[in-house]
Amino acid sequence: DSCAVRWMIIAAFVVGFLAHGRLNYRRHANVFWMSALWLEGFAMVPQIWMMAHNGETDAYTGHWVGCSFISRLVAAAFWMSVYEEFDYKVSWNYPGYSVCLAYVLQVLLGCDFMWHYAKMMMSRVHSSMSAGVSFSV
Repeated sequence: DSCAVRWMIIAAFVVGFLAHGRLNYRRHANVFWMSALWLEGFAMVPQIWMMAHNGETDAYTGHWVGCSFISRLVAAAFWMSVYEEFDYKVSWNYPGYSVCLAYVLQVLLGCDFMWHYAKMMMSRVHSSMSAGVSFSV
């Protein structure tokens, strides 16, 4: 296993600690929520990493990544429309921008895969799909 998940987990908690908002005035809950958001973004990386190195994946995995991408796209649209709602006491809304950045990164991670997924769906190949991944993670 060459995907360094440990560093993604550490990074998620560091960002969660540094960029948490004040949603309910409980610091630990806010840190955990922001960390979970970043972990959610990193959760797809090992799957994409595997597809990049193997060159193909089964259809069920492809559908899961595709549905996850659509979910992240809708969530990104939501948070980009309401990020000002974060309670912040400094000159700029760093928690709101951190949430938006997390979702933008999640969407960007899935864009290349979605191109190949869409081509596979158009050709109606169901048993397996060639990822043909053109990015390095």
